[in-house]
Amino acid sequence: MFFWRRKTSDAAIPIVNLSKAIQHPEKQKVVYVIRHGESAYNKWRRDSFKYFRLRDMCTYDPLMYDAPLNERGEQQAVECRQRTQQFFTSGSGVCGSEQPNNIQRVYVSPLSRAVDTVRLLFAKSSLIATVLPCLTERAETTGDIGLTKSKFIDKYAHALVGDAVSPSTVSHSETLSLSSVSPETAIKLDVSSFGDKEEWWYPSALHERPRWWFQRIRREPKANVDKRANEFVKHLCTQPERCVAVVGHSHFFMQWTGTRKLKNLEVRPFLLDCSTGKLTQITDTNLFMQNQN
Repeated sequence: MFFWRRKTSDAAIPIVNLSKAIQHPEKQKVVYVIRHGESAYNKWRRDSFKYFRLRDMCTYDPLMYDAPLNERGEQQAVECRQRTQQFFTSGSGVCGSEQPNNIQRVYVSPLSRAVDTVRLLFAKSSLIATVLPCLTERAETTGDIGLTKSKFIDKYAHALVGDAVSPSTVSHSETLSLSSVSPETAIKLDVSSFGDKEEWWYPSALHERPRWWFQRIRREPKANVDKRANEFVKHLCTQPERCVAVVGHSHFFMQWTGTRKLKNLEVRPFLLDCSTGKLTQITDTNLFMQNQN
């Protein structure tokens, strides 16, 4: 099995032609690529230019470790859930009506902004979200340095696979936030892929001197991001699920898919051919229009 960088084909597949494109179901998977909601770092960077804050405009890294979702990011996740919930679970989506649940598994980056997006986006789901370190954002700032394995497990202990599940008490009003997601009913997290390492991010990020004076961490090489993307594809192609969601980050997704940068909570579906590792974008999916708030 061979994989290479920039695996997206030139011609996208219209959703109406998807059934014709899937000629070998045992080798092809539908992958919903979803960027996390707006984070505190995203807002800081946007406001620094909006309000012409010169000091912030000239700052590359504000030392905002594991930048969390902000209030707007939480609301984006709620609105995206309301917009896509029926499409994801009714069998009317791109995986076809033969699937009892359109999305069969969720994969997520270990960074808090991605994990919390999943907890809101799939707040009343019986699915399992597998947390994979290889899906983390390209390490460029301290915002891309997450919680250590033990701190992650402590923070999300109530949501880990194996906890008891009780009848749903999740509110589905538009004001749903992380504080109102019941620990007993939120999507469960599988952290078995963490392994024994406490620090799962790019090893040199905090242990080698940055190349430039304005950087606070050692920047991850693109080749390493390619390696992680290929690692994920190989893992995905060994799994039985035909339709999955991947919640992560803009730069990782740009490099993996070879497409333009996703906006916060934008959903972009692809067809993955496991025989080649090639991704082909699925188009004409109006339900996936990105959040414009």
